[in-house]
Amino acid sequence: MKEKLNIRLIIIAAYFIAAALMLPAQPPVGEFSFLHVSDSHISYSFEMPQQWDNLRSYACISTIKNLGNVEMPAYKTTAPAPSFIIHTGDVSEFGFAGVTQQIVKEYFKGFKGEFYYVPGNHDNTWVSDMAYMRKKYGGMNYSFDYGGCHFIGLSSATLQDPVPSFGREVILFVQNDLKKVNPQTPVFVYFHHPLDSNEFCSPYDPARLVDCLRGHNIALILDGHGHQAVKHNFWGLDGIEGGSPFAAGKARTEGFNIVYVKNNELYAAYKLCSETSATKALVQKKIFPSEPYPEIIVRSPSEDLIVGDGYLPLDIEYHAHAAPAVKASFILDDDTTGELNIKNSRIHGNVAVGSLCNGVHNMRVNITDAAEKKFEKSLQFIVDKPLAPKMGQGKWRFRMNGASKAAPLLLGGVVYAGSNDGFFYAVNAETGELKWSFDAGAEILASAAAWQNLILFGAGDGKFYALTPAKEVKWTYDVGVAIYSSPVVDENGTVYFGTNDARLIALDAASGKPVWTNSDARLCVESQPFVRGDRVYFGAWDGYLYCLNRKDGKMIWKKPGPKNQSRVNTYYAPADNGPAATDAAIYLTDRGYIAGQYALDGSYVKTLDEKCSALALSADGKALYLRRLSEPVKKINADTGADIWESKVTAGRIPVSPMEKDGVLYVCTNSGRLYALDAQSGAVRWEYQVTPKLYVMSGVAVAGDKIVYTTDMDGVITAIEPWREK
Repeated sequence: MKEKLNIRLIIIAAYFIAAALMLPAQPPVGEFSFLHVSDSHISYSFEMPQQWDNLRSYACISTIKNLGNVEMPAYKTTAPAPSFIIHTGDVSEFGFAGVTQQIVKEYFKGFKGEFYYVPGNHDNTWVSDMAYMRKKYGGMNYSFDYGGCHFIGLSSATLQDPVPSFGREVILFVQNDLKKVNPQTPVFVYFHHPLDSNEFCSPYDPARLVDCLRGHNIALILDGHGHQAVKHNFWGLDGIEGGSPFAAGKARTEGFNIVYVKNNELYAAYKLCSETSATKALVQKKIFPSEPYPEIIVRSPSEDLIVGDGYLPLDIEYHAHAAPAVKASFILDDDTTGELNIKNSRIHGNVAVGSLCNGVHNMRVNITDAAEKKFEKSLQFIVDKPLAPKMGQGKWRFRMNGASKAAPLLLGGVVYAGSNDGFFYAVNAETGELKWSFDAGAEILASAAAWQNLILFGAGDGKFYALTPAKEVKWTYDVGVAIYSSPVVDENGTVYFGTNDARLIALDAASGKPVWTNSDARLCVESQPFVRGDRVYFGAWDGYLYCLNRKDGKMIWKKPGPKNQSRVNTYYAPADNGPAATDAAIYLTDRGYIAGQYALDGSYVKTLDEKCSALALSADGKALYLRRLSEPVKKINADTGADIWESKVTAGRIPVSPMEKDGVLYVCTNSGRLYALDAQSGAVRWEYQVTPKLYVMSGVAVAGDKIVYTTDMDGVITAIEPWREK
């Protein structure tokens, strides 16, 4: 027993000696401190306030402007006056375009250092302000250097949705940014959501980011969201949560973190605004040397490897800096686990995947070395069993350089889709080959529409485009603020869409000339309008459903959303899933997940469902399809509300409507499982896993009964061949 213990100690000692010898040269680091502020939830306003003292977080934040040296008694040291501020999101409760950032500026007025900020879910859900991020930092994701350290700010807050995600554009930014950074340079990474948040679609989403950080000296992760000042460690990375200068309840915990870097030491502590010292110790650590991470190279599978025989051939090279690997295992789709074999520097195994649905899947490989250090690597692969019953088959996959919330548009044998990277892509519908891409200069969140031979869409810089299939810009119209609303075109060629400053705009689709503008709403118009008869219906984030005269855009009526019948509340606005209407009624669901029916005069008729995230009319207009939170998709009679059928498919909270075409209802779950249901019975015809458990926040396009096209937050356009019973 003693002999085994000695051998083990020798291995551990050898590990650290070898690790030290492998390190690159240590870069010089200066002495400085900065503030980590989070979750200030600044009171929202449509105009600049006249009184400030009673506004949320104002009193606490006001203590920052004259902040000098700060004692950190737990460490028996004193941090110098902060050089800059990092705010990790939820700076506001919910914003208003052109006003909120001016209010934020006033809050932090008097602080002489730079203010760095990344959005939280409250900043991005109702009125994403990418224009500010582009002007101030060059984009939603950015980096800077200070005192010999590198800082990376990332958006974990999905644009116009409260759930977190790291879209493909975030992953690519980190990969490209770190190529320019010395592996030993201390790196601070900051974003809003903690990496272990169960609000991510799956652990695979943040694991992709963590894999990008490996091989670098990650000094500290800074995040927020939980309103707590705590230390955490995710996948071996030290981090702190920023507390909040806004505290509800009796406990007065308003404050912010002080982070102090001095030579080779890093200190972090929480300072209550009411105290002069940072009394809550969070982190004390050495910056150098950073512990080297082994090089883990996935030889098989590649991202595009298609597995068809029931087994996934796994082959991974493991290049240890010191201790060899002694144990390896996997977890498949956050569910199935198993052991892997190790031989020399290779980890291998044949993993049974025959029971998986056709489509894209993820795996996490866990490795333990002889010094009991643990390492991980994530990967994805494709399963495509040609003869699998009731499963679609992937025809092709085209990868964009950003996530996509825009449903694909199919026109003339070409699939069109916009992306968060600011490009609009045209892809051959049969082959998946890129025909062209158009740089719109800003994120494209909404789906495109077609009129005759024109493709119509809006972008985050306020420009609305009409392109020809040959990529020619026929016309543009600049509304001055972000356009996140999908357009709809009526039979006369008038195109309607909403804007982030709460307007609904009507243009002539052929020329781009304005027809009318309605400004009755107070907060962002994000969802797609609905045209029926001589009326246009839309919901807004101010909590109301609006009915306009289609001819002149004048308001006929406005009524509270279903959840807001007794009290109007922005949180529950009917704004992220567009209304639907017949000649007899209007139907709408809201962020309170209440689906309701309205009469044509705007009076509220009845509640149809209390767990509905999205709805759509059936092709014949006689029924409604309801997508629901934790209950199955169902079909109800549009007049009576009576159930017609309830499926066995639970789609979840993403506000994307089911879509019926040629007797088939298409609905994709939060985590990317696409189902084709029989529109008459609700029975599953076939299914396909579009993503490796990453969010799908867009609808589908269907070419007759032949091919189904999807987009997703992994930045992929997928063409799927439906299963047909022989």
